[in-house]
Amino acid sequence: MHHPHGGHVDEHRLAVSETNPAVCTPDHGCVAHDRTHRHGPSCGHDSVPHGDHVDYIVGDHLHHPCSDHCDDHGRIAF
Repeated sequence: MHHPHGGHVDEHRLAVSETNPAVCTPDHGCVAHDRTHRHGPSCGHDSVPHGDHVDYIVGDHLHHPCSDHCDDHGRIAF
């Protein structure tokens, strides 16, 4: 998430908040992809800096790879 500012570009992060928490949600049942899908730099989903980690936009919410599942880090609106 970049923002041109004067003669440089600022790097932004999505804050950890009540709307976008950074918690483990092992029972998240996302239907946007199967449970074997693994998020990463070449997974096909846009990445978003979130707090001290990177999440991936899946449909209308953030996914975070965690062990053998994806955590739901909340809805995101554009």
